[in-house]
Amino acid sequence: MLTSVAVVLHSLRGFPHTDIAARLPLELSVAGRLRSDLPGRFWLCRVAAEMWCRLDESTERSHICEALLSEDGSSLRVSALVVTPAASNQVLQSGIENLAVHAAAVLDPVVGESGVFNAAQVGYLGCGLLDDAARVPTRV
Repeated sequence: MLTSVAVVLHSLRGFPHTDIAARLPLELSVAGRLRSDLPGRFWLCRVAAEMWCRLDESTERSHICEALLSEDGSSLRVSALVVTPAASNQVLQSGIENLAVHAAAVLDPVVGESGVFNAAQVGYLGCGLLDDAARVPTRV
């Protein structure tokens, strides 16, 4: 299991239900692989600097844990993502560069506590690219 590795999400294309793409690049720490009955490999990644993202007005909110929503329901607190490689023959490992992944925001902290991937507890953000943080030049 790959843990304690830092990765950087530096590209994200997909559904514009949040303004998370405006906050890229995101540094993530790999917390561990999630069990799942679905095909694929799913990893829980903690966001290094938790953030608030604006939600589109059309976004359904009933399945989002109340503790992760702003008081007025207009924003989501993002502290973790679930990523899965876009190609079934790829894995999240040290040294990755431009690894295409599907990314989803964790909408219920139970995902991290249970260690089980549940599609109803995440919100799909789109397809992105990940790099091992050690391979990304330090910004000045």
